[in-house]
Amino acid sequence: MCSNYTPGRKERNEKHFKVPFDPIDDRPRIFAGAMAPMIKPNRTTGQMEAVEACFGLVPAWAEMKLAKSTY
Repeated sequence: MCSNYTPGRKERNEKHFKVPFDPIDDRPRIFAGAMAPMIKPNRTTGQMEAVEACFGLVPAWAEMKLAKSTY
């Protein structure tokens, strides 16, 4: 897994995914364990939506500090 990623720009994400997209902040990179803007399909409607989510592979049973050691 990657240790970080660069969030897409608001205008590009809105044009490509056709969803309103407001980044949490203007950080140039997001690291494992950080809350970050993500675009995903809605489980009910199947439509794409922007949400705030934790970046990283963290099992439901684990503490969030595990995210920093999953890459």
